[in-house]
Amino acid sequence: MPTLSMNGTTRDFEIVFMDCDGVIFDVNDRKARAFSEALVGYPDEARNALAAFHRQHGGMSRYDKFRHFFREIHPVDNVHDAMDEALKRFGEISERGYEDLAPRPEALEFVDKLGGKSNVYVVSGADQGELRRIFERKGLRDRFAAVLGSPPSKHKHLATVLYERFCPATRALMIGDGRADFEVARALEMPFVFLREMSSWSSADEVLCGAPDVHIAQSWSELLAWTR
Repeated sequence: MPTLSMNGTTRDFEIVFMDCDGVIFDVNDRKARAFSEALVGYPDEARNALAAFHRQHGGMSRYDKFRHFFREIHPVDNVHDAMDEALKRFGEISERGYEDLAPRPEALEFVDKLGGKSNVYVVSGADQGELRRIFERKGLRDRFAAVLGSPPSKHKHLATVLYERFCPATRALMIGDGRADFEVARALEMPFVFLREMSSWSSADEVLCGAPDVHIAQSWSELLAWTR
């Protein structure tokens, strides 16, 4: 059973959920550029507004971000077709962004120490098919219990796994770098670890201050030390 020593207290967990971007792969800057590149031809002001929204809502699926763009930031008559085109562009750019990237070795060491295929799930806002192809090419699929992504929400994925494993949320842990990771953990009353090192979440300190059962790791080295 995964065991972590957090804030001087040793705790056992039955399941560990991990975000991907900004946690396993240092790809956040590339993803931010991919959103802008996928919307070439739209006004710069609108693209910049989406970039700001993206920084504030790390971990949210691309589907929700583009839906927000075409409904709220730059409304269009045919949201469905506009989203399809933007999602196709984004997917091609995003997947290429991983080609020369290796996963953080500390992340993989952490996964192995916490039970890997038995206990650790990747739950990301990235497209599930795309994410699974990337993990397959990187030789990572067999190191995790499952690789889960959008369009199903993180909340749905986590709730389903908890139900299937008969695991109370208090015995599971969410590790992420964005607001969406924190919000799903809070909604399920699950402990949350915020990994700051690769995060682009600009308001993290403000949002997390005083939140119950939130633990902040400044780096992977610090988080990995919690397993010793």
